[in-house]
Amino acid sequence: MIMTPLALLVGLSMQAAASQDAVTVLGKPTAIEFPSGGPFTAQSAQITVGDTKVAVGPDGSLVQPFKVDGGWGDLKAAYEASKAVGNKRPYRVKAIVFDAVTEVETSALGVVRQKRGLIQDEDMDRVRSSLALLKAMIEGASGGVYDVKLDAELDEDPVVFESATNGVLPMIPGRLTLNTPIADAGFWAGFLKDEVAPRVNDEKFDTDDGVYRGPYDAVFVIHAGLDGASGTTMVDRTPMSLVPCFSRSPWAGNAGLATGLFEAWKRQILASVSGGTSPSGAVAPEFPTPVSGSAWSALIERADRGKTAGSSPLATIPVESAASLTGATAVGEGGRMFVRAELIDVVSDRMAGTKPTWDAWAVSASGAYLRLGQGVSADAVRASLDASPARGAAAPAPSLGQAVGSFECQIPSKEGDPVQFDMKQRGTAARGYVVIATGPLTPAGLSFSCKSSIDENWAVVFWDAAGKPIGQVFLEGDTPMPDEGAATPSVLAACPADDQWHDVTVSLQGVVSGPVSLVTVQAPVGNAYERQARGPASLSLKGLKWDAVSSPTPVPDSRRKVAALARVNAQSPDDQKADLMAALKSSDTTTKLTAINVLTKVKMPDSVPALIDLMRTTSASVTLLATRAVAFQDLPTGLAELRNVVERGPFDHNRRFAAVALAPRNDPAMAASFNFMAYKSWHARLESVRALSNIKSTSSNIIMAAMLLSEPVAAVRLEIARRADPSIELVARRLNYTAVNDPSQWVRAVSYGRLIDSQDKNVLTEALKGVRDDAVGVRLYLLEEMRTRAKESYRPALRIAVVDPNPNVRAAALRAFATQPGPVEADEVRNTFTDQDPAVKAALAELVRAKNIKVPAS
Repeated sequence: MIMTPLALLVGLSMQAAASQDAVTVLGKPTAIEFPSGGPFTAQSAQITVGDTKVAVGPDGSLVQPFKVDGGWGDLKAAYEASKAVGNKRPYRVKAIVFDAVTEVETSALGVVRQKRGLIQDEDMDRVRSSLALLKAMIEGASGGVYDVKLDAELDEDPVVFESATNGVLPMIPGRLTLNTPIADAGFWAGFLKDEVAPRVNDEKFDTDDGVYRGPYDAVFVIHAGLDGASGTTMVDRTPMSLVPCFSRSPWAGNAGLATGLFEAWKRQILASVSGGTSPSGAVAPEFPTPVSGSAWSALIERADRGKTAGSSPLATIPVESAASLTGATAVGEGGRMFVRAELIDVVSDRMAGTKPTWDAWAVSASGAYLRLGQGVSADAVRASLDASPARGAAAPAPSLGQAVGSFECQIPSKEGDPVQFDMKQRGTAARGYVVIATGPLTPAGLSFSCKSSIDENWAVVFWDAAGKPIGQVFLEGDTPMPDEGAATPSVLAACPADDQWHDVTVSLQGVVSGPVSLVTVQAPVGNAYERQARGPASLSLKGLKWDAVSSPTPVPDSRRKVAALARVNAQSPDDQKADLMAALKSSDTTTKLTAINVLTKVKMPDSVPALIDLMRTTSASVTLLATRAVAFQDLPTGLAELRNVVERGPFDHNRRFAAVALAPRNDPAMAASFNFMAYKSWHARLESVRALSNIKSTSSNIIMAAMLLSEPVAAVRLEIARRADPSIELVARRLNYTAVNDPSQWVRAVSYGRLIDSQDKNVLTEALKGVRDDAVGVRLYLLEEMRTRAKESYRPALRIAVVDPNPNVRAAALRAFATQPGPVEADEVRNTFTDQDPAVKAALAELVRAKNIKVPAS
């Protein structure tokens, strides 16, 4: 369950305890340090079951079992115990860190904002320490089975993408392969498949450079994106997780990334066991949930890539995918009750005389559960738990001025004076809160004086006794306004960021209903937007009153002016068009981006000179939209300048987005201009390949063929393999070379696939040898291509594949035989008649039906 501030205001100290162990991460020796303390302390509401304590949430539910320090102590003890275990299995972990992400987000009203996340030096130290801690947590949680070998790399080329508000989907559980369509799966799904996966091999492949590229037991993609994109999937046969560097949790602190990585690892174990599915619910990253017990031991054993699925004696353990399985007790699919295994006795004893039965194990990312058998409802379990006197005391009231996350707070007032709060924000995003009042309160209105140098959106938030936000007062900033979709009832106020005192008075009628237990100051959506001020920014409040008000303070409409810009069209009055032109020179990024975006859809020739200047800025988001707007305006002067930017920059991202804007024009004269081979940004080189492939000339293909052998980034080579024309002799020769020698199995597979239709018999002969590639993934990809494209020329390769030592390859060959033109002779597949592998048997049955093959009865 997602914890609320009310439940976490006690014991939030997460000081690191020194450790002698260290590991090298990103070239720097890094100590393994477990945090001490945590959100659950001796004073927190909890019950005791033997030597296990169970935290109780503010709504009365059981939240998390632990023994020491809210889970951190348990993990540290498990790690220390794991050191004495011998014969550990090497467990290879790959971590790829993308330190700069820019998202250009368009709201439902057409307002465009820049969400830019940067992992700076102090954040990089946290990345290193989190990865070092992850190594220790995996080794401890596996009971000493695993000896983690950590391989981390930093990618400093900025990731830039566009989205609509709430339109970027998290990674969905499942399996991504070379053949998986990714339409409508969100930016990050395609990013994993096309830009990250080519770096990772499923089988060992010896190369001249000696660099290890796989297989890996676990891959983590740590990104700086502020949209919080996360999730776990199987990429081919490797579990891969997206983990945001900056946790959305306001109270996660420096331990948030380590916890997010550990929770993602548990989902990877589940995905490995279940063949590509994992629980879809996001686990709150405030604290780690330890795993233990026979069910997890069995899962870890089954996740060993060297064992065949189903070989474990506990192969029937169901993997529960219900998002609600994140606490100690939960309701799963069909309303059935699930309880953490170590709590079965206490739950059964407190069932008001009922003796429930429990059936098969269920396992989620939070640990092992037992499922309530038929005949006893989940409501009965909850009712008996709620009636229990052993809950423990309610959490103590927080202290005024308590600060969490990116806030600091002081109360400088003398005794007897009205309380004043002096707060500061720090970091790249506004996370956390400050407690300014505790209930019970029944506020009809709110008045106070404020002084601010914070230019971002912030709010006074009211919470009920269950820890649920029931109303908020937004003070205007650069992040979304309540009329852009806030889920909690809101009212708008104003406190200009001019470092002067201002009086604010608002009515809470229709905003706050019911008693209030806690009042905080925080940035409800600020954690998803980069702060404009790099240094600390201050906010002071004094003179808080909760009385009814008769005349609320007028609210400025600067944000609504931006929304008005977004509505400008060809039929708008001249004065609105003049406002749009003026907005192109605004110092406010949101205003400028919104205006440029309008000009990607509305013709205004007078805007082209300003747009030309904006194409050359240092801002990737401004450049992205400005180059698109210039191309849309379609004036000779603008197009000429676009060509100049492609050739001269001045920066790689200018060239990159100019290439994107010009690519649809398919101008053969631009082929030489799109040659970005010498440029540092591999994203720019990737876009140059896409632009060159649209031209479809011999010269553009020769440039791509030259890039193929010199390009260091697998994602760019993969794009060339997909797009270059293999009917050109030089391209075919280069593709043949990469099919045999490229260190990325993804590039080899696509290269083979592009050549198997060649009219050159020598090229075709070499291409069909792909069914003997060292990597199973390459063989499977090529056989799937043969199944869907079905040609008589593939038959020699299929006869080889059908006797492959891997049963999945044999099954794929049979499925490909079933679609080939003409009959299939029994002798071509006779070796499979006695094959006992289930997948081969099923594929043979399909082939027999499709081709009417007579199989001996025996």
